[in-house]
Amino acid sequence: MNHTNAGTVSTAPSLSLRLREATSEQHARAEKHPIQQALVRGAAEPALYAAWLRDMAALHERFEARLAAARTNEALAGVIEDHHFRLDLIGEDLKALAAIDGSIAQSKNHACCCGHAGCGAGAGSSAVSGANALRPRTLAAWNEIDSMIERDASAVLGPFYVLEGSTNGGRFIAMAIRKSLPLPAGAGTRYLDPHGEKIRERWATTKAAMDAVPLSPAQHDAIVDAAKRTFDAVTLLMDELVASRSA
Repeated sequence: MNHTNAGTVSTAPSLSLRLREATSEQHARAEKHPIQQALVRGAAEPALYAAWLRDMAALHERFEARLAAARTNEALAGVIEDHHFRLDLIGEDLKALAAIDGSIAQSKNHACCCGHAGCGAGAGSSAVSGANALRPRTLAAWNEIDSMIERDASAVLGPFYVLEGSTNGGRFIAMAIRKSLPLPAGAGTRYLDPHGEKIRERWATTKAAMDAVPLSPAQHDAIVDAAKRTFDAVTLLMDELVASRSA
């Protein structure tokens, strides 16, 4: 239960519970996408997996710039930890893939869109190349989310819930990929499985921190809307990736 003031008890669901329930349709649609299914089955060839990682890097570059900025917001700072920044892990995964498939170009480090080396804002690492821009429809979808965050920083919790929450299923995808590709132990799937055995503990801590942020009903609504839009943006990203490979 959430106490709204000294004498009143609210029966409204927590933010994390509401997000889970309200985004179930969008979540299911993303999970059923052919690319997602290929990853889950370990049936994605290295080139497709690498292309998907590059596109996710383009999305994370924009998202993590907003996440880094949120660390300066007193209400949000307690939610965000260094391990929530995963852009650089994609660079490490692409390097591992390039080592087993010469057709996969490695990404180069660069100064990220936040203006410093690494979007982690103190995480102490460098970002992957932003050479792969988001494709038009995905970019338009992200720009709508970004505008919401510009209006109210708390809206970043929408994409944060989606992208950080994806590490729960990502662990199983990583296992499938490691079985199907000759990757060195612990390499090539760090973006998907960044937390290892700590996943349940960290996700529980993250949800509790989100639920503790003081938010108005209107802010809750905006966060849920941003989360739905993020799931849809990820689905669009995969749609456009499929189209680019068949063109």
